[in-house]
Amino acid sequence: MVLALQDFDAAVAAYERGDYSQAIRTFWMMAEQGAPVGQFFLGDMYMNGKGVLLDPVEAVKWWRRAAEQGQIHAQYNLGVAYLKGVGVLQDYVQAYAWFNVGAAGGDHTASKSRDIVVDLMTPAEIEEAKRLSCELFETYKEQIGIRH
Repeated sequence: MVLALQDFDAAVAAYERGDYSQAIRTFWMMAEQGAPVGQFFLGDMYMNGKGVLLDPVEAVKWWRRAAEQGQIHAQYNLGVAYLKGVGVLQDYVQAYAWFNVGAAGGDHTASKSRDIVVDLMTPAEIEEAKRLSCELFETYKEQIGIRH
């Protein structure tokens, strides 16, 4: 079944009013069809236990799929997951790299977060994070729409 914009709008409205069972059906279908926004919302639902069992690992899985397709909010959330070690092992290099990708896509919160995490890193980690950022830009340049 192909979903229309009205289906997404109805799912967001259901999500906002706390009707997670209705919202998750649509977000799940969207996510399975490869829609980054559906993957982002599904990740949010798993991270916060809204309509599903709390599962940070599952949340990170869906955010990664969305982030790799250019969904900047998922890129930011993936950075936060790595920064805090929620759903993944804490990794400042990964956090910096995903914040950097989100910042390049226009997310100002990701930019601020990148600037915060850099203060927690060693010079070697910063160099590795910059290298990883370039690798992410190159790997996903078509999906994320960033030229590096």
